[in-house]
Amino acid sequence: MSSLPPNYLAALAALARASDLYLKATGRRAVIVGGAAVSFYTNGQILSGDFDIVTDIDFERFLLSVGFKKESGPGRFLGGYYHPDIPDLGFEFVSGALFDGRANEDKLLAVPIEGADVVFAAIEDLIADRLAQYASSRNKAGDMLTQARLLLSLATDCDRT
Repeated sequence: MSSLPPNYLAALAALARASDLYLKATGRRAVIVGGAAVSFYTNGQILSGDFDIVTDIDFERFLLSVGFKKESGPGRFLGGYYHPDIPDLGFEFVSGALFDGRANEDKLLAVPIEGADVVFAAIEDLIADRLAQYASSRNKAGDMLTQARLLLSLATDCDRT
């Protein structure tokens, strides 16, 4: 994780603390998807300014308990969260089943950080997600295709199905 910027690593540590509390209390895991997961898998070659987390609203109390705040006021994205020690990153919940229930939860990647785990979507699911976003965009957002290609090149044991 050495190429990831300090603010990203701080965000992972804070999310790990909240995720650990959430798992112990509910038996459910919060899963990082989207650009933040791409940032992790690419070791910072692609960086995202926000963290999308597949979870339910119950996760909010655990985020708040480790210092996160709800977004409010001018210049903030309402409905999201931030951490005062990491003001340049935003955090949002993605509701519903992980990748619409198509994700193989056995392939989730739990990464230990400071005594707790953060969980990332499987690299195959991120590749498929990036390709779907590329295919469904009107202007064929090339950055999504680039991300999918980079993830595929980095995947050492990719389940292509």
